Amino acid sequence: MMAKPRVLVVDDKLNFHALFRRLAGTELDLLTAANGEEALRLLARESVDVVVCDVKMPGMDGLAVLKQIKTLYPDVEVILMTAFAAVPDAVEALRAGAHHYLTKPFDPDDAMDAIRGALSRRGKAGNRGVPKGRKIVAASPAMRAVVDVVAQAAASRANVLITGEAGTGKKLVAAEIHARSARAPGPFVALDCDALTEEDLRAPFEAARAGTLLLANVTELSLPLQAKLLNALQRATVDVRVVAATTNDAATAVADGRLRQDLFYLLHVVAIHVPPLRERREDIVPLANEFLAAAPIDEGRVLRFSEDALTALNQYSWPGNVRQLENAVSRAAALTRGNEVLRTALPEEILEDGEPPEVDLATLTYREVLALSRDRMTREYLIAVLKAVKGNVTQAAERAGVERESVHRLLKRYGLRADDYRER
Repeated sequence: MMAKPRVLVVDDKLNFHALFRRLAGTELDLLTAANGEEALRLLARESVDVVVCDVKMPGMDGLAVLKQIKTLYPDVEVILMTAFAAVPDAVEALRAGAHHYLTKPFDPDDAMDAIRGALSRRGKAGNRGVPKGRKIVAASPAMRAVVDVVAQAAASRANVLITGEAGTGKKLVAAEIHARSARAPGPFVALDCDALTEEDLRAPFEAARAGTLLLANVTELSLPLQAKLLNALQRATVDVRVVAATTNDAATAVADGRLRQDLFYLLHVVAIHVPPLRERREDIVPLANEFLAAAPIDEGRVLRFSEDALTALNQYSWPGNVRQLENAVSRAAALTRGNEVLRTALPEEILEDGEPPEVDLATLTYREVLALSRDRMTREYLIAVLKAVKGNVTQAAERAGVERESVHRLLKRYGLRADDYRER
């Protein structure tokens, strides 16, 4: 059995130790330390993947801990937490190699998103936020067209707006623009605009100086913050190229009054639409093989898909797009003991082609038909809500008017994963 990722939480407040224990559940192996000195002693004898560290602590503060970790253990990812949202500290943290910083109080889902993101980059060098070695898979005509526009955008200095459903790979497209541009030696910084504050807005611009700043979910910015962003872009006080991304139709957001028209025109100089995976099926098998090759398995084993597994992957509609495919392949690899990934190792929803199994309705009672209809509608509703809130379980529960635990039970019941609908 593969070892669980190990996360070290460093905070002098024990209630945060308890919070992260609840969040970790069975997904993570959690270690805790009450201060920086204790954390460094623990790191000297334990292997850790990610450190989540408070900034303001007695003795050694979080920034000092970060710098020590990056000097002694450069492959360990660090997430900083602060209740003060100090912009200079945030800029210094990003430049010193922090993966992310959380402002207390934070949404538990945001904390887990940050940890999962850090784990996905564990031990990978290169620009911040860019998976090393990952390139755009373009076996389909639709993605070859995207790659052509990426090449044109990289050769210019114009701002870029990337649109596409959650999980289609908008961040990878933005990273490719950066990697092909004259700014490639500089940093690539990805910023999620959800729940962004004015203080948060300044730090990433400084961290991305001479590089590229990706503003993900830009249509989620409040109108006052949109005005601040517009002003920053027009003044151009920091040398940075901006690439924006959204899962929403930006023109519709302008018409609805959710996105400033002047900001839209400033960002929408070069437009790139990343098509959903169901519209580029030629990419499914190459992507699946890439994810399978990257799956953490025992040394010496080389995995391959069986023919019926590839057929199932090709036939599925992939509502969660590339992210869902990556998660499905990782799960299948973890369940495979030999060298061949069988169809039965794939998640249940893929085997059923995303639909409940066909039933001869005439064989059912009226009550059974009602129950079946309710079951199907509940699953469709859950998928729709997850898409709308980009996989945020807390927001899904609020929108549905139920408790978080109820959403988790429904996810388990219908074989769905919130991660498949998170922004990528």
